[in-house]
Amino acid sequence: MLSFIRPALRPAVAIRHVRPHRQVQSLRALHVSPIGRSKQPARAAAQEEDLFADEDEDDDLFSEALDAGPPPKMTTGAGATAPGPTEEYVHVGNPNRRGPATVPTPVRFNRLYGFMEDVLSGKDKTRKVSKRAWPRLLSLATTEEDLERVVDLMPRWRRQPQGWTPAWGYYLALQCHGKKRPDLTVRVFGDRPKYGVDLSLDAARLVLLSLAERGARADAVAVAALYPLYFLPPASADLSSLAYLLRALLHDVAPATADQTDADRAAIDVARGLLPTLQQLTEQNTLEPERNGGAVDVRVHTANSLVIVREKYAGIGEEMQWLEDWLKSHSEQAQQ
Repeated sequence: MLSFIRPALRPAVAIRHVRPHRQVQSLRALHVSPIGRSKQPARAAAQEEDLFADEDEDDDLFSEALDAGPPPKMTTGAGATAPGPTEEYVHVGNPNRRGPATVPTPVRFNRLYGFMEDVLSGKDKTRKVSKRAWPRLLSLATTEEDLERVVDLMPRWRRQPQGWTPAWGYYLALQCHGKKRPDLTVRVFGDRPKYGVDLSLDAARLVLLSLAERGARADAVAVAALYPLYFLPPASADLSSLAYLLRALLHDVAPATADQTDADRAAIDVARGLLPTLQQLTEQNTLEPERNGGAVDVRVHTANSLVIVREKYAGIGEEMQWLEDWLKSHSEQAQQ
């Protein structure tokens, strides 16, 4: 699909990849509750210590944090807001026990990060990092710098026998999407020998959506090229992926030919080459129900992206009545 892409659209950073040992499947439906902590500081500290326990855990530990969402503000006194981000927690053993976290989130992030760095670097040889520590650390990241620190720490876990799961890849993509840093996921999925994280279809779609919203053409092309390397169907064979890719390609294209750059013309050529494929997919497919627990509604974002793509095509002289009719039909079905 992407073999005819001009150099103007190729990413500046080379993609390093080693095929995973097994086929990466799409994520199952994720049902989660917020990660829990106890009201008592002593028990809270003990539970944080459990993040370094040497124990066997399943993939649900990664999905525990997916529905936690943004932490609510903690108030004290007569509705006054406490300084710094905080969160409400649910006790692991008793979901009915709730209470505010007493330690600001950035402090907890730095403390947990410091522990993990010491353990993974070999400074602390008395403990091992549990798999539950990673989604916990990522859920505590409140800034772009925090996300970068998490990504920079990941290669040290790559050398551990536990490895990663597709659920971790999606959660990382989700957090980077929320912080508007899809470039970090491009770095991780584009260098599997270093990070060892497999790309699932749900994660790939989310990364492409993030890049489309930012108009990152070269990175979107690079991610689309990763699909077959991770045993995924080509991006041109998946309606959502293709919609996001086309949206990224046509994001900043100037309507007037005289104002178009070489990158604009290259993007237009690729988009026009994919037009028959898009028409075929809309004739054969309907927007599938969301499968990722409601974190991101694939149907809504795909439909919205196709509306933008239709407008961009019209701007370069490609009238697509068939796409307008398809979008109208889809909208009517969704309202029934």
